[in-house]
Amino acid sequence: MRSYARHDLVFGAEYRANAFDVASSTQIQMPFTTASYDSVSAFMQDQFALVPDKLKLTLGTKIEHNELSNRDYDVMPTARLLWQIDPETSFWAAVTRAVRTPSYADLGARVVDVDPVVPPGTGSNPFPLPLRFAAVGSPDFRSEELLAYEVGIRGRFGDATSYDLSVYSMDYDNLRAYSPAGAFCNPSQQSVQANPLCLFASDSVIMEIRFNNEGWGKVRGLELSVDWDLNDRWRLRTSYAYADEVQSTAPPNIPASRTSGPRNQVAVRSEWSFGSAMALAAWLRYVDEIPAVGGNNLLDSANLEYRSELNDTVPTEIERRLFLRAEWRF
Repeated sequence: MRSYARHDLVFGAEYRANAFDVASSTQIQMPFTTASYDSVSAFMQDQFALVPDKLKLTLGTKIEHNELSNRDYDVMPTARLLWQIDPETSFWAAVTRAVRTPSYADLGARVVDVDPVVPPGTGSNPFPLPLRFAAVGSPDFRSEELLAYEVGIRGRFGDATSYDLSVYSMDYDNLRAYSPAGAFCNPSQQSVQANPLCLFASDSVIMEIRFNNEGWGKVRGLELSVDWDLNDRWRLRTSYAYADEVQSTAPPNIPASRTSGPRNQVAVRSEWSFGSAMALAAWLRYVDEIPAVGGNNLLDSANLEYRSELNDTVPTEIERRLFLRAEWRF
C-alpha cells in the first residue's frame, strides 16, 4: 500500500496452481481421472479525496486469467463514492462487476438420476423402459456475470439511535441453464434417435440435459436496520429486508418467473445487560412466504430444507431444535 498526497493506492497479485485426482462413480462421471489448471490475478485500488474530509472516490479493478474461463482475461472493476454529509451522516454509492468462472463440473461432468425415474407407460415417458435423467456439462460453458448497483445512507439520530439504509439492483447474465441433449440407451450410450434397436438391449433410457448460459436474473431490493439504545442496559435492534427476484433459465421468448426467495424479512432483537457478567437476549424473526414452495407436516420432528440441484448429495432432514444457552464471563 502506498500513499501519495490525497491518494491511497493498494495493489497486489496472486498465482494459484490446482491439481486434482478424480474418482467417478455410477452416479457422477468425469471425463478424466486427473486434472490441473492455473489461475493468475492482479488487482489495484486507488482511494483519493475529491474534497478533503468530505468526498472520497475509490476506483479499482481485478484482472484474472483462469484456464477454465472462455476468455483470456476476466476484468472485474469497481467504483465507490463516499460523501460525508455531516459528522453523523454519510452517503455512499457503488457499481461493481463480478464473474464466476466455470468449474470442471460445468465443463464436463455427467450426473445421472438428477430427477426421479419415470416408469414406462406414463404420459411423460414414451419409451418401453424406465426413463432417467442426467445433467451434462458443456465444454462451451462461459463465465457467469454480475453487474451490481448500490446506494445507501447511514447515520444517527442523537446519541441513542443509529440507522443504515441501502438500496440495490443486481443484474445477472450468462447464468447456468439447461437444454435437452437427446435420449440414450443405457448402458450402451447409443442415441435412441440414431439407433432405436438399442432399446432391446437396454435396462433404461437416459434423457440428457446439457448446461448452457441462457439463464439470466434480476434482483431489486433494500435493507434497513435501526438500533436504539433505550438506556445503559437495554438495546433494541431491528432490521427489514425486501427483495424482488426474477430469473429465467430459458431463451428470451420464454417468460421469466419469480424465484423461490422470500420478498420480506423482518427481525427484532432485544438485548438486556445485567451488569458485566450477565446478559439476556430475545430474537423475533419473520420471513415472508416462499413462492412455489409448499410443505406438509411442518410441525413434525424433522423437515427437508435443502436438496442439491445436481442430486449429488444425500437429502437430509433438519431436526427440530430447542436450546437454552447460558454464558458466564469473568
